Amino acid sequence: MRAPPVLLILLCLLLFAGCNPAEFPSHLRSFWEGGERIPFETIAQEEWGGGYPNTEPRLVLLTTDESVNEIADFVPTEDLQEVQQVDFSTYAVIAVFRGVQPGSKQDVVVDRILLQEEGKMTVVALFRRPRDGETAATAHTSPYYLVKIAKDDRISAQVELELEVKTGLYEPTVTP
Repeated sequence: MRAPPVLLILLCLLLFAGCNPAEFPSHLRSFWEGGERIPFETIAQEEWGGGYPNTEPRLVLLTTDESVNEIADFVPTEDLQEVQQVDFSTYAVIAVFRGVQPGSKQDVVVDRILLQEEGKMTVVALFRRPRDGETAATAHTSPYYLVKIAKDDRISAQVELELEVKTGLYEPTVTP
C-alpha cells in the first residue's frame, strides 16, 4: 500500500527539522537560515557600554571613514580608534547597540549575519540576561558589539539592516 503524499511530506519535514543546519552544504544552509552567511570579525564587545542613550536596540552599518561619526558618541575612545583603523575600501563595520539596561550581565553577542538576495542583511544577535537568582550589578549599562565584514558589490550603505534578537542566559565570554 502506498503512503499518501501528505504523509511522505510530513515525514521529510520531521527528518529535516532534526538536522543541524551547520552540517548542510552551503547552498542548503543558506536556504535553511534565510540567507547567505557572511563571515565577520569582532572588533569590540562591551557589556557596560559607552554612551548609547536609548532603550531600544539599534543597528548601524558603517561603510566610509566619515560614517564612523555615527557611533562616536556611543563607544569609548579605544574602541572608536579600532573602528577608525578599518580600511573601508575593503571592509564595512556593523555596530549592534542593545540599548540601556538596568544592570550588568545583559550583554549582546552577534551570532551570525545573513545576506538576503533582495539587498537586506539580517544580524542575528543574542541578548543575554542574568540567570534567575544570579547577582548582577544594579547600574545602567549600554551593551554593544562591533564587527567588521568584507565589502563586496552587494554590501553598501544602501543595504537594509534588520535585527533578529534571540534571548539567552548570561555566560561570561572567555577569551583564549
